Amino acid sequence: MKRLFIIMAALAVAASCSKQEAENGTSNDELVKMTFTAESTPLTKTALDANFHITWSTSDKINVFSGDEFTTKTDFTVTGTESNAHIATVEGLASQSGSYYALFPAQEGASITSAGVITATLPAAQNATAGSFGPEANISVASISSGNDLVFKNVGALLAINIQATDVTGLKVEALGSGSLSGTATINYNSGSPASTVTTGNSYVETTVSGAGIYYLVAYPGTYTGGFKITLTKPGYIATMTNTKSLTLDRNDNVLLATVPAADLSEKWKLDFTPGDSVTIKGLTLDAEQEVTYISSTYYDATMEGRSSSSNRGDATDALDYNYEVWAKLGTTDKIYFETEKGARFAINTDGTAVAPISSADEGTALSVSDSPYRIRIKLPEGSAEILRVGIVNYSVYTTSISQQLTYDSKGTWKADNYVIQYGVQSWDPILTRYHFSIWFNWKGGKTGANYNVWQNYGACNVVNNSKLMPASDDLRLPYYYVTPYKSSNWDEVFYMGSWIYDTTASTAPANSSKKGTISLHMNSTYGHFTQGFTNVVDNN
Repeated sequence: MKRLFIIMAALAVAASCSKQEAENGTSNDELVKMTFTAESTPLTKTALDANFHITWSTSDKINVFSGDEFTTKTDFTVTGTESNAHIATVEGLASQSGSYYALFPAQEGASITSAGVITATLPAAQNATAGSFGPEANISVASISSGNDLVFKNVGALLAINIQATDVTGLKVEALGSGSLSGTATINYNSGSPASTVTTGNSYVETTVSGAGIYYLVAYPGTYTGGFKITLTKPGYIATMTNTKSLTLDRNDNVLLATVPAADLSEKWKLDFTPGDSVTIKGLTLDAEQEVTYISSTYYDATMEGRSSSSNRGDATDALDYNYEVWAKLGTTDKIYFETEKGARFAINTDGTAVAPISSADEGTALSVSDSPYRIRIKLPEGSAEILRVGIVNYSVYTTSISQQLTYDSKGTWKADNYVIQYGVQSWDPILTRYHFSIWFNWKGGKTGANYNVWQNYGACNVVNNSKLMPASDDLRLPYYYVTPYKSSNWDEVFYMGSWIYDTTASTAPANSSKKGTISLHMNSTYGHFTQGFTNVVDNN
């Protein structure tokens, strides 16, 4: 079905004049106050009412191009409406001209040639509401060279989608094959039959959705030989439908592209998740919600012995296939769950052994754990899970009894403030600055739990064959700070304090070289990986 949507405007020139300059124009022409009276035939330019009539708003603005070669561009604003907002009074300043061009809605980046060809953008994101289209979407142009009527003509056409489900939150229509539904175009008024040529196009148009109804998307005319794909979304889920039938869309067309019954849609929903999507753990009372680290197949150094297997990634504890990990403090009454950037939610079973999608936050898992830090590993979108309570986190120096227990801070961070940084001394190596971290897990499971006394060492990701990588600064984002678990109990995969703390080239232990600072272990995504380092280092005088 085709409907013509036209806006009529009567132009009147007021007697008073002004020499103000156009705000966003380039002309020095004298500006004159002018008033337009705009009215319409059925079908709207700004919004649809029940009878397909225009409804104007006092927030509406138009661009008016005037002056020699139309170099003066000014905005006119709706100052009043009548007849149920079907008629509007529009006022502004313009240069007196033999002819005028106008664009609705006003666009800051719009421009015009001396021949009256307007460059404007039909947006891809359109903010439609049920029963109408987005107020900024339906661009239209007008021209006048004689007489008193300024007539706006639509540039695009309407694609209508009847959504009968109430839980849909997003709609996208995409052209398959060639053709641009939206983007920037040059628009020739063409004696009242605007012709558009897309210069920078998008293959899609989209809108948010709120409730059931018919949603209208504005698109450029054209022949779309590949048909269309319709994508509907709700938090965490996506549904797609395709129709490969060719469609020629003429200017002013109003085409019902699809009707989507709620019953049919319920069978089409699929989880909208790709491993690597941002994930947040929620439902915490002792730690604020925080990002969950994505553990890719290359997260740990695959060249290191015991780290090449994706099933355990060099873990000294039980082998587990996982791709996300978070360290957080859980409360006894917490109902934890995981939520992605797209709104998908997941929860661990009460045994703490598996994770699966859930439909709402209310389905989060109450594990009845103690108020303590935990390491949680999960395989998303569904698969295995593991929950271990973190009992002790130690900083230890190579082949010595030097060991410092770190205190839990928040969001997966442990630290020791004002720690006097110590080194070991051996006859074969006067300054031993090798160190790593040892973590004791003393509980495993979900609601029931189990004793689980396991130590695991955490060392450097990229120290291979005992090579010494010295840090150059306190910048925790540098790669030598990255922490990874490893199986072996030897000291090959360790960190080095480096000469920025101690002169490790000295033949004997330096005198009066005591330093102190903060040792931090960030088992979170603060610096992009699990990291550690010394900060606030000063002389211990």
